[in-house]
Amino acid sequence: MLRRSPGPGVPKRRSAGTPDPICPREPAVYVCVCFAVSESTLTQVIAAGARTEEEVGDACAAGTGCGGCLDRICDRLRAADPLHGLELAIAS
Repeated sequence: MLRRSPGPGVPKRRSAGTPDPICPREPAVYVCVCFAVSESTLTQVIAAGARTEEEVGDACAAGTGCGGCLDRICDRLRAADPLHGLELAIAS
């Protein structure tokens, strides 16, 4: 389980019901409830180049609290990169 403090520039926890900062007119659908990271924020982080759970955590803190959202994060990463999470055998 990953537990670490979010790095500089990572948003602090927001309370439930807080509007999504990316799409303030739409209610936020949270991927990570520990740090109130919305679907749209996760989409933006992945579009900016995050390709691992650690990179997502460094960018927005999702997945660094209780770890309950890691499966959802992995699903989104796999949608962006179908090889995410697969180990490739290297021929010798």
